[in-house]
Amino acid sequence: MIPHDWIACTWGDLVTLEYGKPLRGYSDSHNPYPVFGANGQIGWHSDYLVNGAGVIIGRKGTYRGVCFSDKPFWVIDTAFYLKVIHDGVDVRWAYYRLLNDGIGHLNSGTAIPSTSRQDFYAMPVHLPPLETQRRIVSILSPYDDLIENNKHRIKTLEEMMHLIFREWFVNFRFPCAEGVVLVESELGMIPHGWTVGHFGDIACQTTETIRPDSISGDIPYVGLADMPSKSIALMNWRTASDAMSPKRVFRRGDILLGSIRPYLHKVAIAPLDGVASTDVMVIALKEEYYRGYALLVASSQDFVAYANAFSCGTVIPRIHWRDIANYPVLLPPDDLLCQFNDLVTCYISLIEKLILENKTLQKPRDLLLPHLMSGRVVYD
Repeated sequence: MIPHDWIACTWGDLVTLEYGKPLRGYSDSHNPYPVFGANGQIGWHSDYLVNGAGVIIGRKGTYRGVCFSDKPFWVIDTAFYLKVIHDGVDVRWAYYRLLNDGIGHLNSGTAIPSTSRQDFYAMPVHLPPLETQRRIVSILSPYDDLIENNKHRIKTLEEMMHLIFREWFVNFRFPCAEGVVLVESELGMIPHGWTVGHFGDIACQTTETIRPDSISGDIPYVGLADMPSKSIALMNWRTASDAMSPKRVFRRGDILLGSIRPYLHKVAIAPLDGVASTDVMVIALKEEYYRGYALLVASSQDFVAYANAFSCGTVIPRIHWRDIANYPVLLPPDDLLCQFNDLVTCYISLIEKLILENKTLQKPRDLLLPHLMSGRVVYD
């Protein structure tokens, strides 16, 4: 039973949904302001659209998320942000309320699933007193604060990996590089003893699939929308309980690459075994010690630009393995690749640990959420 002091109203009484704005050039992770799209954060920018904490709601796409930013942020045109118009609403409580209710059922009925503002405004909601809202936030937010802290640590680890990669394989400041002679190659000047090859020399596509009737309901499932943008850390996955079509099989340590709209820069390393949408390319390594190097090559801006340039299709561009395999790469000596892989594997292991820790933190929060939002618990 809803507490007597909770006011029955609609979301249209409390907030408005404001449109995001198109944006280019949000790949630099050193910028201070997060950029959000339909299903979460997609990058960083030097400026903000919203000056303060706020809630972001996906506007277009099959998977439209609900996100919260505790700092000024930018929202692109595939998402809305909430503007509170009622004095009695705590913006973080609004986030938890919407996270609990979900927005997936809101669909304008167009070819591309979209969130209808009219349908959103008509959604019923019971508004607790402001003090109660703040108590609810004080119970749930410590979990999210720890999760966010882990995300910042993951971001730092990724930046360190990319920095080491550039130092070793772009600037050629690798261990014992003193006195190394540079020679001409089709990729420019490279250290003597290195060769030029193709991505297909170090990696291969795996095409193993599994039928829906053979998929266990609790096996992790990764769709294209679950893939992170401009991050190698796969933090989101679902279960394959509703699988209706064959899925690609992947194993921990495989590289997952979004083959549709490659400009979205969706490249990640699998932290566990599972299955993926057929829109996700699964890449295995020909040698274990290629893993770190191949991952950093595949997640580089140059690689993504190449994939985008060779994608086929105007409405929904797609990259194929034959073109990925032909991407030209430097092939350093095996002993240097082994050293790099040993170093990078330490960072990857830490990232995996933080991802799984976040999954553990989400469980009690998600268990508490519906009880707190229904008023079935005591807040003191």
